[in-house]
Amino acid sequence: MNNIVRFSFFAFLFLVSCDVNINKDFVIPDNTTVENDLISVNGNINIGENCIVEANLSTVNGNIEIKKFTRIESSIQTVNGNISIIEKVKVDGDITSLTGLIEINNSTVVGNVSNISGDIEVNKIELDGDLISNFGKITIENNSEINGSVVIKANDEIPEKLRNVKIIISDSSVIQGDLVNDNRDVIVSVFIEEGSSIYGEIIDADLVDQIEDLDYK
Repeated sequence: MNNIVRFSFFAFLFLVSCDVNINKDFVIPDNTTVENDLISVNGNINIGENCIVEANLSTVNGNIEIKKFTRIESSIQTVNGNISIIEKVKVDGDITSLTGLIEINNSTVVGNVSNISGDIEVNKIELDGDLISNFGKITIENNSEINGSVVIKANDEIPEKLRNVKIIISDSSVIQGDLVNDNRDVIVSVFIEEGSSIYGEIIDADLVDQIEDLDYK
């Protein structure tokens, strides 16, 4: 599956109007408008404050960092990299990481947030789409609102030692949709702090009473 993703990514390079860096970072200064897709191979993408990014941001073996007051009008994706959104950012598209941490603070995302392996940490965000993962720890905190669902998707390639997903929902955070485990080979354990809520159904996931009951192996 990973090879298919990588092949699709590189094929994509030749089909779009984009700027490509290999073994070099993109560093976008504050107050900049970016019109072309930025694609970095073995390098990072760093977007400054108060920028407007009209196209996609993509890395292979690199991290993406978005600073405050910036608007991303399309999507963000990494293969083997972390995505960090500092605060007060709006993303109109999806945020996707194949392997790596996704961290979003005090921001709005119109699309989905998804990864295959790695943790997802959202803090005081509004997410219009779904939050999707295969395995890893998911933390939803500080008055975050997920207007879609939280979905653990099926993936036959998950190693046995990683078949435990831990989800923490705290600080008056809300999931408007469902919490769904679509992978019967994965054990999903959920801690919901008092004052936080899931308004939809909880499907094939176990609720724990105390955060200490989550066993992080």
